[in-house]
Amino acid sequence: MIFCIIGYSRSGTTYLSNLIYNNIECKQFNEPHLLWKNIDKFNIYDQVKPVKNEYLKKFVARKLRHDNKIVIEKSPPNLFRPETVKYVLPEAKILFIERDEQACLQSNVKATLKHGGFNPAKYLQKSQPDAYNLEKGQNPQNTLLLHKQIHSSQVFNFTKYSLLKFNHWRKGLYPFGPKLSGYDKLMRERGPEYYHTKCIDLIKEYKKKYIKLFDDIHFIKLEKLVENSNNYLDDILGFIKRYSSEA
Repeated sequence: MIFCIIGYSRSGTTYLSNLIYNNIECKQFNEPHLLWKNIDKFNIYDQVKPVKNEYLKKFVARKLRHDNKIVIEKSPPNLFRPETVKYVLPEAKILFIERDEQACLQSNVKATLKHGGFNPAKYLQKSQPDAYNLEKGQNPQNTLLLHKQIHSSQVFNFTKYSLLKFNHWRKGLYPFGPKLSGYDKLMRERGPEYYHTKCIDLIKEYKKKYIKLFDDIHFIKLEKLVENSNNYLDDILGFIKRYSSEA
């Protein structure tokens, strides 16, 4: 059974994923961005619908499955591509997390200004943690290598995508987090604060799309999760255990 954590960047998706990992035996995929990009054939934008291709669909779905474990996957760009998630993982259960809008905005703007939206070292990191100690702050030990995320038919598209991505980053046009259609123009003409404000304004619209496409969604507020008021985490774990036991 696979559970997809859906939420904007800097909204607590990593925090939630690691909390679950520390409390339930599971397989955790932490932002396998390149794997998902196979489905749109490495379009530079994330806000696109999937290119229907059964070979690529099976390739991605196979990488994200595990026969004997609960799977927790989180990729912030998936917030803006619900049709892709439904196409690849039609039986997925959704953990939809949100954060105070102003706090989320400021955090994303800060991250964009700090790294120009792109950290080349992180880009080359593996993306599937085997172990993570939240209290000690240990870094995940990862196993899904970059080359294992790219289908052989998409190597050329990946190369074009990487060059364009690097060029946008070099020009200061690459925002942190998901990439809306036309993000480079928005960044050039209006800047990172306007860009991330526009993204956050779209969350409600895409939340409705997820509700329409998926029957099983658990909604989470980051602030309540951090406080763990009224056993908030237990409710989330209960949602996961309920569906995993049914499977």
